Amino acid sequence: MKIKYESTIEEAIEAHLRLMALSKTLRKMKWEGLLFVPIIFIAVYFIFPGKVVFKISYAILTSAIFIPLYLSSYKRTIKKRIRKLLIESLGTDKPVPAEFEFTDDGLIFRRLGAEVKFRWNTPWEINEDEKILEFIFENKSIAVIPKRIFENE
Repeated sequence: MKIKYESTIEEAIEAHLRLMALSKTLRKMKWEGLLFVPIIFIAVYFIFPGKVVFKISYAILTSAIFIPLYLSSYKRTIKKRIRKLLIESLGTDKPVPAEFEFTDDGLIFRRLGAEVKFRWNTPWEINEDEKILEFIFENKSIAVIPKRIFENE
């Protein structure tokens, strides 16, 4: 069975975010951003004049402000970067023709001349929410199928 639909940039971003969440390396990179905290601490310590106690207080306060700001803006920053990357690779931010084909051997995704095949014998996890079906495979690949594509057929 083939299902053709218009794939949106938001759906592609969501698929990339879900794929990134599977990667230990990419999750680690998020926390590596907090390595700037000691650098900020040292910079603030040397920038502010005054007694050591006040300098350390300012440095701790600045570092304490940086951590929640960084963590709260991380996902938004990553989404912007993924969006730019996808627009660059797809050539547009508009919906593009795509299709999923369900075969006996597996699931095939096609978009703009590219094709990805997922074998049924390698699923690791299947998740569902109100908007998507998510197939996670053993090799940490992922197929995110929008449920809206099933509405007409």
